[in-house]
Amino acid sequence: MDFEEKGFYVGTVDKKAGIMSLRKTFGWEYVEDYHQSRGGYHIKMRRDKNMPNYSQLASLERQYDSLNNQRKSYTTIMEEPAYFLLILCLVIPFIV
Repeated sequence: MDFEEKGFYVGTVDKKAGIMSLRKTFGWEYVEDYHQSRGGYHIKMRRDKNMPNYSQLASLERQYDSLNNQRKSYTTIMEEPAYFLLILCLVIPFIV
């Protein structure tokens, strides 16, 4: 069997299950967590290159990743505590 392995950034532990289920739709199997830092978690996954429809799955995955990278995403102010505190420090003195 010929396997390919790849690492995926998952961010927080809460997002790990969602990303794993997304990648499983493209034929990936979970192997292990391989890196944990302040920036988040990384997981290692693998898939069999000899499985049926491998080339189609790989093509669809590349297409998905390309479109996902083009998508604009915005974080809420509550996800970034530094911005929230900055706004509080700037707004509250003007109110008082």
